[in-house]
Amino acid sequence: DYAQKMKDKKSDNNAVAGPTISADKLAPMVCFFGASPHELNYETEDENGKGVGSLSYAFSKVFSNASKGSTYRGLFDKIKVEMSGFAPRQTPQAEGQLDYAILGGKIAGKQEYFKVEKWNSDKSVTLNAGELLGLFVQTKVAFYDIDVKDISKAKPKATGVVTSTTLVSCEVTLDNPLDKPLALGSWVFVTEKNYGKIEVKVKLMVGNASLKESLTNEIKNFPFIKLVNEGADIVVDEGIEYSRGSQVNLTSANDVLLLEEPVNPNIALTTESVIEKIRSYSQANYIRGLDISDAKMDVKFEFIPVETVTEGNVTKEKSRGDIHSKMDETGIMVFKAGESYKIKVTNNGTKPLYFTIIDIQPDNVINMVVPNPETGRIALDYRINPGDSKELGDDDIIQFFPPTGNEVFKLIATETPLDLSSIVKTKGSGSRGANDSPFSALFAESFKTSGTRGSK
Repeated sequence: DYAQKMKDKKSDNNAVAGPTISADKLAPMVCFFGASPHELNYETEDENGKGVGSLSYAFSKVFSNASKGSTYRGLFDKIKVEMSGFAPRQTPQAEGQLDYAILGGKIAGKQEYFKVEKWNSDKSVTLNAGELLGLFVQTKVAFYDIDVKDISKAKPKATGVVTSTTLVSCEVTLDNPLDKPLALGSWVFVTEKNYGKIEVKVKLMVGNASLKESLTNEIKNFPFIKLVNEGADIVVDEGIEYSRGSQVNLTSANDVLLLEEPVNPNIALTTESVIEKIRSYSQANYIRGLDISDAKMDVKFEFIPVETVTEGNVTKEKSRGDIHSKMDETGIMVFKAGESYKIKVTNNGTKPLYFTIIDIQPDNVINMVVPNPETGRIALDYRINPGDSKELGDDDIIQFFPPTGNEVFKLIATETPLDLSSIVKTKGSGSRGANDSPFSALFAESFKTSGTRGSK
């Protein structure tokens, strides 16, 4: 046996006794880390305000929604995006064989339906999924017989709405009674999704009595801003801790300085500046974390490094490089100030689509990449057929400048042309037509003051 073999094994005093395993018998190994060695690893909060590890929370959300064929590298890319919202000063790291399929390709994939875990009463049940699978409060669901695949052709036994959630389960209040056997013998499908809360917790450490009163009164007009003494997302400091003299500082929980300016003699102007920074912080964090997918609209985009030359007022591509030279050992793209890039979009889905790309800066400013009104191109110009790729032209070259930090690009694919530029320009008050994409409504809502966001 193993013990006897080890006892009989001869070794000198400097050798470590143990079995020798050939490399070809080792299982592939992948490790994820929440931060680089020189960074602090912060805790974050879930939707219910409970403290959770930042990497653990991001991993759980992303892994719960992983699909068949996904690789560890793809999983890690989504973890980076997820963490960029609540841990912007952390740089997640990964080691190992990242291009292997998750669990050897045996992952079940994201659930299309859910099951009743517990029958509480004829008007209340508990489902076997929660926030990690996108079931937030106010999400609407319907109950169908087991094995129903096309709910558009079937009548539900009952409907309901999610009224409370945890990370792994949720309570549903039914619109009509459903007895226990019928409830337990159901598949539950989402019919109208709610995409979680926009909420920001703010702590006021303000010595200027007039400014404190002005901020307190103004915050009452914004239900998504919650004043707290502990667990703040943003600290407003004026003359108390870090700010000196008559100066106001806004700092996030992860020590990112969001605002630093003197207090204006006109207190209303400083109040407006502080509120605007809080609004942009909450809205950018919400959009960063928004992840909506449709198997029929599978679209990818990639960056191409280019050298440029300027002729008059026109910038043109002179040459191009290899994107891999811009990546660190874990595949993180590192952009430097002044570098230029083009974007290539590929439609791997089954239907024609239009695409929009937005950029969320580390300081929470949201920019339109395409369509960009300054180039004269419109949403109709960004149509792409199934199986085709489209590389953006010289008019759409991206150049990077400070502020530094984790920058997030979001690609939105829609069946009809989508132009968010008016919404960005007017902070959500731009006009929208009846036929606009649901995303434009959701995006516009993210500028406003309601506590939750939902869209069919």
